[in-house]
Amino acid sequence: MRFTAPTTRRNVFLDIETVSLHPEDEKGARSALTGRIVCICLLFDDGQQITEETLVNQDEAFLLSSFWSLIRTTDVFVGHNVFSFDLPFIRQRCWILGVRPSRRVDLRRGATRAFAVADGATEASASRYWARLLAKSWVRSPSASQKHAFLDLAHRLGERTTEKWGKKKLPWYAEEKAKAGSYAAFAGVTFDVEDIGLGWRALAIGDCCLIQTRSARPRPSCPRRQPQSTYAASSSGFAVTACS
Repeated sequence: MRFTAPTTRRNVFLDIETVSLHPEDEKGARSALTGRIVCICLLFDDGQQITEETLVNQDEAFLLSSFWSLIRTTDVFVGHNVFSFDLPFIRQRCWILGVRPSRRVDLRRGATRAFAVADGATEASASRYWARLLAKSWVRSPSASQKHAFLDLAHRLGERTTEKWGKKKLPWYAEEKAKAGSYAAFAGVTFDVEDIGLGWRALAIGDCCLIQTRSARPRPSCPRRQPQSTYAASSSGFAVTACS
């Protein structure tokens, strides 16, 4: 299997609106054979900037061509039922109208490609909650493997946790622990399945690490140095310091 360093990619949140080709057919909008696309809504998130695009046009072929002109080969599609409805519908309408997509879309990519484990510090306040929140948020936020995105995610989760536990009535000894915050060892990895190959990104915090093996032999691990620091790494072997 060939591993390559993933290029800069964006998360593309996608939602389409469809109507029936025949007004009397109420269920026609559910199928690309009996319905058509009238609107495509897009939100692009590259980890640094978020932009929105709304495409509306009576010429469906032009609408689809405009959609593909905005899509990069490394984009990752995100959305409710995006792999079971939106993308298959777009692909079928392209076939019917003779519109050539700008990239190949593998509908099998709907499976989770982000994995994480976290272990809360026993002496910390609400450590179990904090560890589970970190792991779940990593899986739900593919772009969190990038340094700046992880820092933003951790900040938002910290505010959320502080607000949640600040409303609880705690014993005096628990209040002191709550003031010190929560701690957790964490390791997460995301896989990028693109036409250029399979790449990965990983991040490790605290007394844990991720080790890649090939033919039963260990490859570069994450973190690569100073195990008590936080590192964001990728399949290129590059590591950068982040704050914990």
